[in-house]
Amino acid sequence: MTLRHAALLALASLLAACPPGETPPSETDDDDGPTEPDPTPSEEPDPGLCTPVATLSCGDHWAGDSSDPASGATSTIDSWPDVVGNYSGPEVVFAFESGADQDVEFALYKPRPLHMDQDVFLIEGDAPCNRDNAIERGFNSVQFEAEAGQTWYLAVDGFGGDAGEFEVDLICDEPTVLPSCSGLAFFELVVTDGWGRPLDGVQGAQPAQLSQDGDFSQVFSAPDFLDADVQWTVVGPSMPSAEASGDARVAMSRDSRSLPGYDDLCAVTTFYVGLTHLWFSSEAPRPPRADASPELFLSGEEQWESVYDDLLQANESVNWATWWWASDLELVRPPEHPTMTEEEREPYTVLTVLDDLWGVPKRINVTNFCGEGCFDLFTWITADGPLEDRGEDPDDDWEVVMQSNETSIAPYEDFDAPEIVVDYGVRLKGWPEFTNRVFAPLGPEADEARGLALPIASYHQKLITIDTSAAYVGGMNTKGTDWDTLEHGVFEPRRMDFDSDLEDRAAVEAGEERSDLMPRKDYGVRVQGALVGDVDALLSQRWNQAIDDGVPLSEYAQPFAPALTPEGSGPGLLAQLQLTLPAPAPERSILEGLQRALRQAQDYIYIEDQYWRSPLLNEVILEVLLERPQVQLMVVTQAMSSADPAAYWTVQTDALYKDQVPDQYRTLQVNSFDIEFVDGLFGDYVQDHLWGMSLHSKLVIIDDVYLSVGSANRNNRGLLYEGEANIAVLDAAWVREQRVRIFANMLGPARSAGLETATASEVFEAFEEAAAWNEQATTWWADNGDDLSWDDAVEASSMTWPDGFLYPLDLDGGWFVEPGPDAF
Repeated sequence: MTLRHAALLALASLLAACPPGETPPSETDDDDGPTEPDPTPSEEPDPGLCTPVATLSCGDHWAGDSSDPASGATSTIDSWPDVVGNYSGPEVVFAFESGADQDVEFALYKPRPLHMDQDVFLIEGDAPCNRDNAIERGFNSVQFEAEAGQTWYLAVDGFGGDAGEFEVDLICDEPTVLPSCSGLAFFELVVTDGWGRPLDGVQGAQPAQLSQDGDFSQVFSAPDFLDADVQWTVVGPSMPSAEASGDARVAMSRDSRSLPGYDDLCAVTTFYVGLTHLWFSSEAPRPPRADASPELFLSGEEQWESVYDDLLQANESVNWATWWWASDLELVRPPEHPTMTEEEREPYTVLTVLDDLWGVPKRINVTNFCGEGCFDLFTWITADGPLEDRGEDPDDDWEVVMQSNETSIAPYEDFDAPEIVVDYGVRLKGWPEFTNRVFAPLGPEADEARGLALPIASYHQKLITIDTSAAYVGGMNTKGTDWDTLEHGVFEPRRMDFDSDLEDRAAVEAGEERSDLMPRKDYGVRVQGALVGDVDALLSQRWNQAIDDGVPLSEYAQPFAPALTPEGSGPGLLAQLQLTLPAPAPERSILEGLQRALRQAQDYIYIEDQYWRSPLLNEVILEVLLERPQVQLMVVTQAMSSADPAAYWTVQTDALYKDQVPDQYRTLQVNSFDIEFVDGLFGDYVQDHLWGMSLHSKLVIIDDVYLSVGSANRNNRGLLYEGEANIAVLDAAWVREQRVRIFANMLGPARSAGLETATASEVFEAFEEAAAWNEQATTWWADNGDDLSWDDAVEASSMTWPDGFLYPLDLDGGWFVEPGPDAF
């Protein structure tokens, strides 16, 4: 311990012994009483500036005298920042400019602190030398890392006024001389997912000098991704060939960058491997999103009330696409709806709700059937006059386009679908770390689709974005027919035409007449987060294309850019927007996504769809069922008419599964049932009403893990060229919750207990038992209703009444035509 340190400790002890607010006694105090305090001496402000006496270089040894002004000693610094003590002694300061990145030590040579107490200080900053920039004190030395070209100031200062002779050394480590990488080739391996994003737990290779040419291979794997066996050939700095199994994508880039251990920019060839997701479509340019927070709607009532609530908050934009538009769709139908006049119900219509959004841009894209192929003769079949009026008015905040899908189809031949080419390099360049790299092509070129015959395609998508806060994707058109409740009642007075009169509504409410519109079963989903931006990007793409194509009403419309919605943090639930799109930007990610997901089935596949005639999926489903006998396939679809142009393919599909996997395959349909008490001319009787439900669903659930819902039917056209949009969700907890909701509604309260824990076999047995009972119950009412009084009917209904909506379905019908598999 130095004398200075001992004195500081003694002073600290003395201060600690004094009561708060008192000062320690002076050495001159006596017992005669308190003395007057000494006046505070006036001090000149310390400028803190310092003047170097010399510039030192690495290896220099300097002998000086801090008491001799002639040797460069100055007395401008009496204290140092963040250092306790009196440094009134003279200081000597040196400058040092580093010529390389190196470690440096400035040290007193043979210090004698008990003889003369001097410390050293390190000051940074190019100029001027200022004690306020001191960053370190050393009692005998300071060490620091110096960068090439940086200036430092090094000071020797005396504590407590000490001054005298001293010696210092400036000691530098020898700088490392880095070799040049000129003429050398470096190789790097990067592994990502199919969208260019890093994968946890999968390592590539850091850039390393290419030591030899040759053929190389490696297997890469990651959870929820297909293994990829990758082979590549290297010749010098180039890679003439590369390929990968497991549907992995490959790309190559070249760039120059700094590498550890080299003093200049090095030429690096990077080989990228993009692994393919087991469940999602890697063809889709939009990756699965983790912040979607999906909300599934099981009825039109649920969806349109949610849309209404979101519209009331809209202040930026509303973008909308639908297969069919009716301006009088009532989004909300209050309990008193049956007794409300048209004027009272009109504020709830979609047209009025949107009209009330003053200043909010509204863009409505409605399908135009047949389009130019039919000289736009059918343009307004799918829309109405009020919407056309708003589309033609340049002074309102509405714009409307009527877009057609100009794909032509040969009705008796397979559709020659254009090849989908994914440029993995373009995806990689979308990420900041790869933006400046130059990618060399490693993939095939796209083929042109052949011209075909009939213009029977359309845009079947149902999409809405409201500001950047919510998007809706599903199967429901903007039309009164697409509204129903979860009860799907035969006598539902709210499911009436908008212009129906109060007398007709009262008759329906009294159970005397059926509703104007059939019971309707369909689904929709509301999403948030980055998926809103994905949906808006699709709407923008279609809208701007419609304007370029000059479709009806496009002359009054302006292009728009999609909303920017970066992906946020979510609960870990993954959801992806998947599409079918025709030329000029074809996409078939719904087909790819379904094929990948179906291959993962281990327990069950549930398909609820308007159609059951998709030969494109049969090969995959049959492969799974034959390989895994435990997997159950349940299909809920509509009864088929032989007049349906695609009846042939429905019958063929059904026969295929009955022949190959009869014990794993079931088909059912859904109906609504109720009874009416009729005051007949020849006596009172009970009239039964078994009404075939309009099943408009497009739903797939796999193993309580995966759910796909949207506008794409289980027919080839919806997977090849029709404009379609689905949301695919991968999350066990969420999917299980939705499956229980859906099945409970279909089975009814009496049969839905235990759905959370029941096996697939148990659930589907319950489906078949419910269907058999419902057929038996409705047959009884058809046979006995004529003989029942109302009291008898009420008593019978407590014992003989259908549970839920499931009924047997036999698809062994006939057909009139045998079209190709892709036409209908």
